[in-house]
Amino acid sequence: MSSEGWADAAAGCTFVLHTAAPSPLTEPDNPNTVVAPTRDGTIRVLRAARDAGARRVVFTSSFGAVGYGTPATKGVAESGAANGTAANDAENARAEANPASSAGRLYDETDWSSTKGELGAGIWAKTLAERAAWQFMAAEGGDLELAVINPVSMFGPFSARACPHRSPR
Repeated sequence: MSSEGWADAAAGCTFVLHTAAPSPLTEPDNPNTVVAPTRDGTIRVLRAARDAGARRVVFTSSFGAVGYGTPATKGVAESGAANGTAANDAENARAEANPASSAGRLYDETDWSSTKGELGAGIWAKTLAERAAWQFMAAEGGDLELAVINPVSMFGPFSARACPHRSPR
């Protein structure tokens, strides 16, 4: 994926809506064909928005990014805290020791789907892209604001023929 054109696309924007990601109809042989463009594209959008002086990016992630961990691993990231820093280690330990029931509870910024296991490439991609987005914001976001929505499903027309990243199977 090229970085060309992102500055022009974001120029003059106050708000940026990031809604796109590869959505193959079947699992690809190599999950990284979905993961890399989803994660890298998200960072390109954030960087372009920040550099253009946008005020806020609204990123459409997925419930898949937060809802497919087990209650025993609520908020526990594979390498450190959920937000990429050591600041949440105590919270992660509490969540692991006293897991909340996932039924009927609200999900928050400490919830992440586990990337260990049998998740589909799309869920894995959205999880890593959202984590990367929050890490980018902490390290390089400047005055840019990030809001993330995590819908449970997509509605509306979908044209597999128009999707260039669909699986060849």
